[in-house]
Amino acid sequence: MMSSLESICDVCYLEPIPVELPNGTMTMATKRGTVCLSTNLKLNHILYVPGLNCSLISIAQLIEENCCDVTFTKELCVIQDRTTRNPIGVGELRRAVYYLKNSTLAKT
Repeated sequence: MMSSLESICDVCYLEPIPVELPNGTMTMATKRGTVCLSTNLKLNHILYVPGLNCSLISIAQLIEENCCDVTFTKELCVIQDRTTRNPIGVGELRRAVYYLKNSTLAKT
């Protein structure tokens, strides 16, 4: 789920999907698209959720769509190419949430 429509390309409209925000209020996602997190990481069918204060990544979707492995430690989240084992992304733990470092959010 993305909080900024500017980071999403290939945007299309969809039937409204209810989404509950962390504060308990409800909003509707009415658009979806593709997001490039970096040159090596891309996610499809990402929901645009107005009112969301940050963007959230589904680890299951990340692994499936990018053929990668994700390892969590108490300080880092490392995303590796499944074949070469080279790192293709790193998340840093801050306030109990992993933040993707050097995310470009470049449009394709």
